Amino acid sequence: MKNVSMEWLKSLESLKDVPEEQLQWFMDQVTQHELKAGSNLFKAGDQIPGPFLILTGRILLSVPRGQELLEVGVYERGMIGGHLPFSRGKIANVVADVIEDVSYLQLSLEKLDEMIHSQFDLTQALVHVMANRIRESTAFEQQSEKMMALGKLSAGLAHELNNPAAAVVRGAVSLLEHLKQVPDAFQKVVSLR
Repeated sequence: MKNVSMEWLKSLESLKDVPEEQLQWFMDQVTQHELKAGSNLFKAGDQIPGPFLILTGRILLSVPRGQELLEVGVYERGMIGGHLPFSRGKIANVVADVIEDVSYLQLSLEKLDEMIHSQFDLTQALVHVMANRIRESTAFEQQSEKMMALGKLSAGLAHELNNPAAAVVRGAVSLLEHLKQVPDAFQKVVSLR
């Protein structure tokens, strides 16, 4: 079932510096899984699965924001995800929806400690993947915060722009009412003589 070549593994940016014997250890330990489009690998609140490597297909990652899901990324062929070495996160805060039938290799969480103790270069490569994921996640959060701040600023600006316009409208209505009453007031003044 696992028809993955060593050449393909070495062609992946994240695994290119890992010695072949460690990649072979990885291949000997993983299990292959298949999921159909429309299913999900995990949901927010689920335990994060062990490290996985996408062979084919695509998985959409989305963050729940209120009642909506905000798309944050896509796992595609050659990408590594899941619970990585030394990661403190155990529970998913994203939804991983399969958007194109996917096949992936997964290392069980039970094998993670063994990998950390015996496969230094592979562990180091996966830690780099985790560091990149943290960097991307932080950049996404900062962008989201900036967009929220921009939304608040634009709402405040719209409010400030609408206030003078509303004052002009109120003034115009008041002036119109005043002008309607001027002839009556003028008549009263003239009749006093």
